[in-house]
Amino acid sequence: MLDAGAFRVNLPDRLENASFFLDDPFHIFEIENFVDDAFYGALVADVAARQHFDRVFTGKGDKKKFSLGGHNIAEAEDCPFKTFVSFFLSQDFFDWFVQTHLPHFEVKGDPVHVYDKTDPAMMVAVEARNPQTATQSFYNTEVHYSSMTKGGFIPPHTDSPKKRLSLVYYLPDTPVPDAMAENLGTVFYKPSRGKKSWQRFQSGLLNDKATKKFEDKHEPAHITKFRPNTCAGFIKNDVSWHAVAPNQYDYDRRAIVINILEM
Repeated sequence: MLDAGAFRVNLPDRLENASFFLDDPFHIFEIENFVDDAFYGALVADVAARQHFDRVFTGKGDKKKFSLGGHNIAEAEDCPFKTFVSFFLSQDFFDWFVQTHLPHFEVKGDPVHVYDKTDPAMMVAVEARNPQTATQSFYNTEVHYSSMTKGGFIPPHTDSPKKRLSLVYYLPDTPVPDAMAENLGTVFYKPSRGKKSWQRFQSGLLNDKATKKFEDKHEPAHITKFRPNTCAGFIKNDVSWHAVAPNQYDYDRRAIVINILEM
């Protein structure tokens, strides 16, 4: 449990101690009661009122999102979402990431927390680094809220090759029926019996044709359900396939996604 000042965040010292943990076909975990109930209620109301987005995945699920990071958070108005994001941009959270996630990746040099990816001095240091002799590795955090209304979805993918942490924090305003929670959750895949998993460390969102081929060879390994105050995560690798099924409901699937990427 880490104290973020205005709220407390339930982060286990080891991923194996999360509310749910699975290590096959890759590491998948869930953290329940992620923040204090009172702060959760304020955060849900804040995000629900937001209709400004900076990107829409047109033609590939139509997910809408708005991002905050160290490069633009100073411009945001004070609100629960900014308070939430501020913690995940902090050194305390970065230290948790280094302890729980970074051991699963090849790391060249000491990890450096890059608060603002547009900081000129940091940009020079990143660009001047020689991958063969590097004594430091650089990581930047970005947080976004997303909206997926009826019909919206996210096709199967393994995530950006630069991704080192991926958390999805669900924001339903009330508990939803179990079938609905499953439909609006995140599907993690494994190869179907007798099939071999596609191995792609770099994978964008699959198109319709590729998705059909993928689904012929894979089946759900686990579905993290869309439940209040629950955070889902996984450790990226070349078989960390996941997706969100088409939203069947007149309900906005709102979530906050927390990413750390190697620069």
